[in-house]
Parts: sequence; structure tokens; C-alpha cells
Amino acid sequence: MGYRGRSIDSTKMQYIRHHAGRLFFRSGRVVICDPVSIDDPMFKVPSGTCGDFYFIDESSDSDYAQELVPGVKVRDIAALEIRFSDHSSGLTSIRKIGLVGVDSAQIVVADEQDLEDCVPDPLFITEEGGAVVTQKLIDEHSLVTKHLSDGWIEVLSDERESVYRRLYQSIEILKLGDPDELLFYKRWGDFFGLFERVEMCCYDGPLMSLGNSDLFMLSPNGSDGQYDVYVESCNERILRCWILIHDDFFVNGYPSGNIVEVVIPND
Repeated sequence: MGYRGRSIDSTKMQYIRHHAGRLFFRSGRVVICDPVSIDDPMFKVPSGTCGDFYFIDESSDSDYAQELVPGVKVRDIAALEIRFSDHSSGLTSIRKIGLVGVDSAQIVVADEQDLEDCVPDPLFITEEGGAVVTQKLIDEHSLVTKHLSDGWIEVLSDERESVYRRLYQSIEILKLGDPDELLFYKRWGDFFGLFERVEMCCYDGPLMSLGNSDLFMLSPNGSDGQYDVYVESCNERILRCWILIHDDFFVNGYPSGNIVEVVIPND
């Protein structure tokens, strides 16, 4: 059961669908949960399946609405749609398979194996000294890195303790700044989990780094609650999934057909 804050005639509501990201599910075990408490997989798709994510937003003419592209404005997110396949070899059916409970105003979608492999003690360069300093450290030590959020670069290494010591010494020798400000390693204790990553990235999403992989995160319009999850399947193979943020988007068990497709430049 999703958001029920108002009554709207969903047959008249127009929705805007636009592409928001792509993930590969290496194990095929799809987890949809609150980042505070990781749940068991909600369903399974074939290993290595690609999922394309689409936001479905409510169209709006309000002065306060977000303009996606010139002439197209939206307000709340009505649903998140994930397409695993656009092709079916027979009749399809849509059914509710569960719900996701939210206490942190965030929902994450990821492969179970990627969540299990998320590094509990990551090493970050914080860019407190600026992008030039960060790049100098990367080049000087031939680091493999990945962007986490604005100003936070994760160092991908299985030897994080020794890499941290080398970077610390290098910053001091080269007088690049305060290593305790430029580096983040076990600064909040020995464990840096999924929720901590989401907290740092909640304004940078929707794709978020888990180190060697990624997850997709979604805020249900800043609200906690319980949100229904539906799937479309054919011969027991799941083709699509919807996380309903507003129940109105589904009419008599089916998603609204009043949808306009919008392509965001540079998507």
C-alpha cells in the first residue's frame, strides 16, 4: 500500500516516463529494501540480466514543478519501473508480489551478491583539497578509483590499510594539506555500511557506487511507509517490475496507459 495523501482521478492524470539508469544483476537475485535493513531477495531473474530503470512522474503545470525538458514539467514520482525484457513469447500477467517498508525515506534496488560484497571499510579521497590534489594522488600512486558522491572518490583496492598509509605519508611529504581531512578511512569506526553510503549519496543518485558494482536508489517523495511491488511475467519469467509510490498509478491491477515517454538529453 503506497502513498494515499489525496484523491485523484487517475484516468485523467498524465504521467511522464523517462530513463533513469541501468544495472546488471549478476546473480539475478533482486533485492528491494530500505537501506537500514537489507531484506532477502524479492524475486529472481536470469543471472546477468540487465535492468533498465524508469521514473514515472506525475505531469504538472505548477510554477513549482520540476522541468525535465522544455515544456515538460513534473511533480511527485508515481512509480519506479524496471524493465528486464521487452519481449515475451506468450501471454503475460501482472500480480502483486510484496511490499517494501521504508523508515529512512529511501528505497534501494540491487543484486543480492553486490550488496553482500560491498566493502565494509572503504577508503575515500574527500577532495577537501580540491580536484587537482585528488588527481595528483591518483596519478602518483596509480590508483583505481570510482566516484561515490560530490567530492568523494573511492579507492578500489584489496589492500586499503597499506594504501591508506602510503597516501597519508605522501600528503605529508608533498605538503598537499591535512591527510586527516583529505582521506576518509575508518573515521566513523570499523564499519561503513550500505546506509552510510546512501546517506552520503542521497542527493547525487539515482545510481550509487558499491565499490566494484552499483545500486539504484529512490526516495518515495521523502516519505516513509509501505509500497506495493508488482511484476509482469510470462511463463514464470519476470519481464517488468513496478514499485508503486502512488497507488493511483495502477487502475484495476494494471499500470495507467496515460503515459508520455520523454528522452532526457545526455541520458
